[in-house]
Amino acid sequence: MKHKKILVYILIISILLIIWLYFFESFHIPVLFDLNHNQINKLIENLSLAYIASHLFYYIVVALKEKDEKKIIYPFIADYTYVLMNNAILFSYIMRGWGGLDKPPYETSIYNRKISDYPSHNEIKELCLSINPNEKKDRNSNKKEIIHIPHFYGVMIKFSNDIDYFLEILLEKSPNLDLKLMRILTEIKTCGYHKTMSSYDLASVLKAKHRLDDLTVFEKSFNHYFDLFRELESFSHKNLKNYVSRDSLKKKVE
Repeated sequence: MKHKKILVYILIISILLIIWLYFFESFHIPVLFDLNHNQINKLIENLSLAYIASHLFYYIVVALKEKDEKKIIYPFIADYTYVLMNNAILFSYIMRGWGGLDKPPYETSIYNRKISDYPSHNEIKELCLSINPNEKKDRNSNKKEIIHIPHFYGVMIKFSNDIDYFLEILLEKSPNLDLKLMRILTEIKTCGYHKTMSSYDLASVLKAKHRLDDLTVFEKSFNHYFDLFRELESFSHKNLKNYVSRDSLKKKVE
């Protein structure tokens, strides 16, 4: 962003120099040597005109083309990025439920989304201690469950595979992605926790068993994982929200 501002400042200076040279008096620069001031003026004029011309060329050939391409590809990128985040939010919601924490209402549209939808570091520490990933869920519970998987280890595998599916789709469009967005998505995909869980086949959801009876081994990975999703939320709010086209994402919850 800084280099773009610098280029704009140079453009403004170039335009001001041309205005000065053409409409006011000659532009003289004090020099130590006996140089021809008219030649210096001519050099400044040529450099300024060349920069203005190159800037116009860039705007017409590159910037306008990128703007048109954004209208085509960015709705796709925005929709899949929000669906990706919604899977992480749903995982957070279920994780709080298994750990016995309050499950606050969460927003899956582009409106009223909150960073607190993702568990904080303190919540993750508590959840990692309280959740036994191998313990079978009591199916006689009267609580209405969103997803019917017998143990939390299976839930982890299921959501990692779902999230990985959308990561793959988005990263396939890497030439069209903002560099920061591509970096965040790549970090999520290569995060230790995500790589481990998404390596399991979905058939493992029902039969996989973790070697430990708590999640403390994943605490640091969970913190990094959800920090990345919070960063993705912030980026999407600033850069992708206005491109969303999917009706289900644009629907306001009353």
